[in-house]
Amino acid sequence: MLAEQRANAYRRYGLVGLRSIMMQGGNLILSGSIGKPIIEVNAPITTTGAWEDISIMEYPNPSKLFYPKNMLGCEKALKHRNAGLERTVVIISRKD
Repeated sequence: MLAEQRANAYRRYGLVGLRSIMMQGGNLILSGSIGKPIIEVNAPITTTGAWEDISIMEYPNPSKLFYPKNMLGCEKALKHRNAGLERTVVIISRKD
């Protein structure tokens, strides 16, 4: 699938997914395009190389990360998410 087709598919999911996250008290912190990392010291092979986009979400509770798929409309939108992602990595952190 071409990058443009993936982007269009993911956009169809994105609005539904974002709404679900916000309804749980979550927040979109950052979303944008990125390129090849400058430094990849000891990085897992699945995270190395160029990336098209990055999104940083804030969740009120780590257990809410997987909850959106149970919300109205998300189940149907997941097919667009899956079509829009060639690969994905979830990195969990917390504010101190």
